[in-house]
Amino acid sequence: MEVVNRLLHHAETISFHLDEPNHVPKSARSKLREQLTRLKARTKEIDSYLRLR
Repeated sequence: MEVVNRLLHHAETISFHLDEPNHVPKSARSKLREQLTRLKARTKEIDSYLRLR
């Protein structure tokens, strides 16, 4: 569970920094947002699965 929490925290941190100037090239932002969305969704699925066990 700790790994899941850390992963979600890092994903949130990256999402926050995507909007800051000079952190990420504009051309890469949409692809990164898409990947982060998939990562968060999958991580939440894993979290739900682990809580049921």
